[in-house]
Amino acid sequence: MEELIIYTTNKGACAVDLHSGNNITQFKNDETAPNLSVFLTNTPSGNPLLFSAQTKGAMMHVYNWNRESVDQQIVLPEKLSCLTASSCGTWLAGGSASGRLFVWELASGKLVFSREVHYQGVTKLAFTDGLLFSTSKDARVLGWSLVTLASDPKDCQPCITWTEHNLGVVDLVVGGGPARDARVFTVSTDKTVRIWDVSSTALLTTITLPAAETPTTLAVDQLERTLFVGCASGKILTVSLYDVSPSTGLVSVGGASGVVESGNAALSHHNYAITSLALSFDATLLVSADDKGSLCVWDLPSRQVSRSIKQPRAEMNPITYVQTITTHGLPTEKYNPKTAVKLPMLKRVQDDKPEDHDLLIKIKPRQKTVTHEDTLQQMVESAQFGGDSLAGKVVQLENELSQAKSSFASLKESHDTLWNIYQRQQ
Repeated sequence: MEELIIYTTNKGACAVDLHSGNNITQFKNDETAPNLSVFLTNTPSGNPLLFSAQTKGAMMHVYNWNRESVDQQIVLPEKLSCLTASSCGTWLAGGSASGRLFVWELASGKLVFSREVHYQGVTKLAFTDGLLFSTSKDARVLGWSLVTLASDPKDCQPCITWTEHNLGVVDLVVGGGPARDARVFTVSTDKTVRIWDVSSTALLTTITLPAAETPTTLAVDQLERTLFVGCASGKILTVSLYDVSPSTGLVSVGGASGVVESGNAALSHHNYAITSLALSFDATLLVSADDKGSLCVWDLPSRQVSRSIKQPRAEMNPITYVQTITTHGLPTEKYNPKTAVKLPMLKRVQDDKPEDHDLLIKIKPRQKTVTHEDTLQQMVESAQFGGDSLAGKVVQLENELSQAKSSFASLKESHDTLWNIYQRQQ
């Protein structure tokens, strides 16, 4: 299974091979900023899509995999400051500089939620199992129930509110697992990283960053062992979430709302502000990008840059977004405009009353379901094939043994004859 890097700039977007750096495909005429792009493999249209909100106005470009030009141009209610989508492909969410939150149902284009929820601009959005988190320059982190957003948007209130940050929150990462067991990581310009427990809504740990560094982005490995904090100086701070205790062995850092200093451990290669970070599937590689166009792949065990990826035509456009994906599920056939299914246009006005509406869902070809009977039949056939093969080998060996015995008897007879002749001559 191969891995790709999807990255966007203020001039376009590209997909490159994570390990070789070879260019796979390009997406043209894309002008976007940090946190305004998301690549989604599972979509109602059945095709992997790249969503990019544009910086020059209330417009979003949608790119179909294997097509360089814009597939759809969607007019938005307002110019967005951040964009994200649920991994299942059901929801698309956007935030604006006015503090407004938008949530669309992708299969219908329906605007299910639209309201000013923050006092200042929304900076980051992230989905998890049944929840949507939003962060803002107003230093608040809000958690929204998707069920309530969709069923009762007028009276919907955040089910989680975290206000411990002192300055604007610039990035948020939701850990793995179901929502009730997940942890949320936030980083702020108050130079702290805070770790929260979703089920209890409690603050677990506060990690203070060096005073000389201003955080710009955040990444967490899949096992939640290490934090990576991109900074305006170009450094990538690395913070271990576990420590070794002589008495108890491996222990988690912090807890009980404690404060922990991050230290000065960092990956140093960039000279300009880090704009985006992404980890490989096995968390052994880290992809980093800066606002001057450098894109690097780090080998984390050695803490060295293993590859620097160049943009097409040796351009150095600011990189605004980085995401790693696997090639599983990506189409290999060329784009066909006659058979391609487009998404419904996103509505700009929220309906006052719930109403029945059509959903666009492309049903994939039926695949054969593997049953226990099929598995047993395969085992029987394999055993029969193995038995027939073994019997054939036994017959072959018996024939070879019979030939060897016959040859031996002939040689023995010749030997005896020659020996008798020799004895008579003595």
